[in-house]
Amino acid sequence: MLFHSVRGSEYLSRRFKRSCSRLGVTRSMGGVGSCFDDAVSEAFNRVLKAAYVHRYTFAARTEAPG
Repeated sequence: MLFHSVRGSEYLSRRFKRSCSRLGVTRSMGGVGSCFDDAVSEAFNRVLKAAYVHRYTFAARTEAPG
């Protein structure tokens, strides 16, 4: 699994890094001052939502993905 984020202090912390390592999550971060780094991640999320989330009606919020 890949986690892409901006350069927030919460995403740079040792605690977050350890949690990701323990869960097998690869971290990815945008470059300083570059808005274009997020474009690929945003496009993927849009496709994922269109292909999965918007095609189904969930009976309860707890049934919907994260």
